[in-house]
Amino acid sequence: MTVGPHFKEANNFLWLFKLKAPLALPLGGLKKKRNHYVERGDAGNREDYLIRRMN
Repeated sequence: MTVGPHFKEANNFLWLFKLKAPLALPLGGLKKKRNHYVERGDAGNREDYLIRRMN
């Protein structure tokens, strides 16, 4: 889907909902995004970890 000639208006409207990056620790942000989760970083597949926390 495109907005065609109304791109500028649509983009300005959506800018209001722009998400901010998480704050640095200790407030709950990412600490080592450059490392994979297996290497104690924040990037990577954390599916099993998240499922265990939800149960």
